[in-house]
Order: sequence, then structure tokens, then C-alpha cells
Amino acid sequence: MLQVAKRRINKKLVAFVSVAALVLGGLSAQASGILNTPTGGYLVCVDTKTGAVTHPGTLKCKKGQKRLVLGAQGPAGLVGATGLPGKNGNTLWTGNGEPSSTLGIPGDSYLDLVGKKMYSPKATDGLWPAGISVVGPQGPQGPGGSGPAGPAGPAGANGTAITELLLCDGPDAGSVANEKCKIGMTGPGGGVIFFVDYNDVYADFNYLEASNFEPCLDGENYEVPWTSDSDSQGVLHDPTSRERSRWVGSGPSNTAAMLETITAADPATEDYIGDLSGAAAFANNFVCGGKTDWFLGSLGEMKLLLEAALEVEIENATEQSYWTSSSAGFVGPVQGLAFVVDLGRLTRENRGSFAGLGAGMPTVHEWSKNEDLAVRPIRRF
Repeated sequence: MLQVAKRRINKKLVAFVSVAALVLGGLSAQASGILNTPTGGYLVCVDTKTGAVTHPGTLKCKKGQKRLVLGAQGPAGLVGATGLPGKNGNTLWTGNGEPSSTLGIPGDSYLDLVGKKMYSPKATDGLWPAGISVVGPQGPQGPGGSGPAGPAGPAGANGTAITELLLCDGPDAGSVANEKCKIGMTGPGGGVIFFVDYNDVYADFNYLEASNFEPCLDGENYEVPWTSDSDSQGVLHDPTSRERSRWVGSGPSNTAAMLETITAADPATEDYIGDLSGAAAFANNFVCGGKTDWFLGSLGEMKLLLEAALEVEIENATEQSYWTSSSAGFVGPVQGLAFVVDLGRLTRENRGSFAGLGAGMPTVHEWSKNEDLAVRPIRRF
């Protein structure tokens, strides 16, 4: 009887020690990780009455069961010894142009970003090999697309009309539409074209156009003095600028100078009242073909009109003399002279007389500024 009681006591003691060990192990496992994982261990429950062991797959045991953790990860082992150092690798270098002999070590490679060449590997004697192109030959052209055409884009803004720059479509021109202007054709202002800058000498214009008697001159000449002040340009032009005023292309600036009113700063110098009713004012106020940029032609420009009259038909009334905007000289303190061009056929051919002075009167001469002569406004485009 005593031995049976002793065996029961020993069994309970062994069971208690086993449970205590498992509990302590479970606590340690919980501290090192999460339950039901390889590192945290797995939870099992021991029934204290029957000794049955279960794995509920949860984090808690039922009442009357002891909580145990099995399979928890043990403490880390010792660190192994350091391995032997590895062999150095090679480097891929890049740059613009061929590599320098001092760059890199044997076995390295180099890519020329400009020449698109690869130099590899560098030899043991420190020299780079010849570069090899990394760009392949151009492939054949691919097939063209065959998709539907896209929608039309919006219309662009209207450009500058080129009719006045290159083309001649004036009224009654009698020429093919869009044909380049030629001497004798009708210009955009309804006048006759008498000069074409074939050699591109002048930057400001390509053509010169003279007003016709029809429709804007009503078939007759308008005779006026050179300016309303005969001293015009006497205080405006020194000998150098006076010579320049005779050049082709000077008509607009000459006309503007004749229209300008000047108050002399020096009391010894006479004032000049700008032209109000003379040739410059007439040309400046002239309107024809919707164009308002007419002016009084310079000596050079009006001589071009004279030369054109020898080649093509230039309308001309009985009056033969026309003012230019170029001053010629001065006679006395008040009265001056300006250049005049005669467009009459007999005068051009040196076969007629002029004002009783005999045959062979020159086609260009000087005339008193305060006398009335005809005006033939011109324009350029």
C-alpha cells in the first residue's frame, strides 16, 4: 500500500516538472517571436487531469489546460570565420573620344560616346585595342503607314498679298493674270509701270509706277509752281545732300522735305514755310487706284520715266514739261531753279523746238521754281 502511494506521488512530480519545463519554454518562445510560427514556436495545451496534449492553432488554451510552446527558435549560433578576399573585377569606362593610355587597368573596357566605339579589353602592356563600332548598319526602310488621313487643320491667317510685290493685275492691264509686272503694264494704282528692278539694286521697292491721265488726272495736266515758297530746299540741302536728292529712290524723302516747315534758329537764315499748294503738295495729296502713297519723283526717277517713254506708250498731254523733286541751283537770293523732265515725243527725239529756243532742246533742264509746270505723281511698290 505504501509503495502504490509512493508511485502515484512520483508520477505527479514527473508530470509537474515536465509541465513546468514546457511552460518556461513557452514563455521563452513567446519572447523571441510570434506564436504558431517557425521562429516563435507552436502553442499546445495539456489537460491537467487527463494529461492529453492538443494543438488548438490559437493563441490561448481552454480553462483547465496548461499552455505550452513547442519548437521555438533557439539562440543564435557562433559567427563563422571571415572568408578570403575576392579577386578584383574590371571596370567599364566611358568618355568622349578615344581612351587615354593612362586610363584603366588590363582587362578594363572603354566606350566612346561620340564615336560610338568599344575598346575592350585593355592589354597587359597597357595599350587599348582598336575600337569596334557598336552601331550596326542601317536597316531597310519599313513599310509605309496606310491609316486613314487625319482631319484637316484650321485655316491659317491670310498672308501678305504678293500682287504688289511681284505680280501685275492692275485695271485694264491687258496682261495674263498673275504675270510678273513689266514696263508698260498697268500697275496696282492704275498708272503705267515704267521701271522694273531686274538687278535687285533697290531694297525698298521693285517697281515704279507713274500716274496716267485717265482716270485720276481727268485727261489733263495740273500746272502749279514747284512749291508755294520759291526758297524751298535752299535751307534744306547742302551740296552733298542736294546731289543725293537727285538719285533714284530719293523722291519720297525729297517730297517730305519740300512739305516741311522750318523756323530758322539763326536770325540771319530765312524761315521756310512748307509747300501747301505746289508740286510736292499736289503729289502728296494725289489718290488713284485706291493708293495714297504717291510722291514727286526725283531727277533720277523721272529720267527713268523718260527712258521708258522711248520704249513703250506713255500717255502724255500737250504739256511736255514735268517737275522733279530735285533742286537744281539758285539765281539771286530768292528765286531758285529745279530740274524739269520733258516727255513730249518731238522733244525726246530732239526734232522739235521748245519755247522758241530751236531744235534739239534737251529733255532734262532747269526751270524757275515759281513758274507753273505740270505734275506727274509716281509711286513705288
